Amino acid sequence: MTKLTRFPTREVDETLNLGETKLMQRLIPKWNKSAIASLSPVEITHLSCEELAEIIEEAGYLLPQPIDPARLRACNREILERLAHLARQCCRNRGY
Repeated sequence: MTKLTRFPTREVDETLNLGETKLMQRLIPKWNKSAIASLSPVEITHLSCEELAEIIEEAGYLLPQPIDPARLRACNREILERLAHLARQCCRNRGY
């Protein structure tokens, strides 16, 4: 699966004295547009609903219609997969 790896958050947390690894995870984006563009359709079907929502949010401004993140979390898996495929296509069309 093509995903960007995160920094070693525990080591970073220890050196910065942040204490929580989740804080660093929130600061480092999990997906970028080139990673979204490189996903295969099979990889998209194997992602969790949370990951699908993250992909759609990251590529949100490239999509034809703006998507409200609060409404996105309420969507079922089928809709999330369709939107993730659309986000992937939008990223590819923009050259990512």
